[in-house]
Amino acid sequence: MSTALRFKQWKTPKQPGERARLKVVHGHDRGSLFVLMAEKATLGRGDENDVVFADLRASRRHAELARLPSGTWRLKDLGSQNGVIWNGKVTREADLNAGDIITVGETAFEFVTDESGTKFLHTPAKNLPAEYLAGREVAVAAPKASVAREVPSADFSGLAGVAGMGAAAGGNSGSAEKRKKILIGAVVLMGLWLFLDDASKKTGSPTAKVGDKSADKKDAERDLASYLPAMPMTSALNSAETFFQAGFREFREKNYLRARVQFETALQISPAHGLARSYLQQSDQAIEIEVRQHLERGRRDLDAGKLKTARAHFEAVQRLLLRDPENPAFTEAKDQLKIVLGRAQKGGGRS
Repeated sequence: MSTALRFKQWKTPKQPGERARLKVVHGHDRGSLFVLMAEKATLGRGDENDVVFADLRASRRHAELARLPSGTWRLKDLGSQNGVIWNGKVTREADLNAGDIITVGETAFEFVTDESGTKFLHTPAKNLPAEYLAGREVAVAAPKASVAREVPSADFSGLAGVAGMGAAAGGNSGSAEKRKKILIGAVVLMGLWLFLDDASKKTGSPTAKVGDKSADKKDAERDLASYLPAMPMTSALNSAETFFQAGFREFREKNYLRARVQFETALQISPAHGLARSYLQQSDQAIEIEVRQHLERGRRDLDAGKLKTARAHFEAVQRLLLRDPENPAFTEAKDQLKIVLGRAQKGGGRS
């Protein structure tokens, strides 16, 4: 059973039994909050972790957080492929303080201890320098001008690594301004060409003769489109389709939780992806059916004294609804599981 609760927003009241929390400040799940309810938790994209998030650059079991007897929290890499970044440095193990940034794959978390005051818990997460995401060390005394290198908090945060826009996010303001001027100039020229073309159609283009200089000029104007910079939406759509295909494979195997993550990622990249939206709805419906079936079987096994199978069904419900702990089915499974564990400790029931 998971030892972390997931919420949809950072501004969440302190939970009874809370040990620490992780704010998602960058990545697909940006804005979410994980509250750690035990002194050890694993992070990764696999469903067996306590903190599960949608990130293909994260390993199935990527990292672990554990509270030492001294009260210090320690971050440990569990042999991941892409490593762990702690405050801008690639590391295998580190002791954490409140406000530290942990980056796993494309997802960055801000660590908050249970000793932190309410004001600190609700404080919006700070913008991250590009180094905190790329793994390079950050200068100790960074000049004020370095603010221009911070990762923007716009909705493109999850798209940066997937659609090849990461370089633009971390570029300096000068190059960004230059690209902006080129784009504006190209658009103005294209508008001028369309206006002239429309005017020539209305007049019948009497001056555009073969071999005339005006015809050559118009041919040159038609090539203005080649100067337009490549729009990132092409690669974004390709990335969305890649995530959809991965989700469809999981859907066919009836791995609806994994399928839902892939479809949600595809929709974040391309909200107009109709198939991803349709299969996301079907995945949600399939999960609802599984939840009802597990609850019914769990209740039946509990009444029959089959505590082991009843526990498995109620834990399955909590796993399926891990991202929605306020769901009544999640609450029922949690309460029923307490009854199962209580009876098991008393030696009642049979396997």
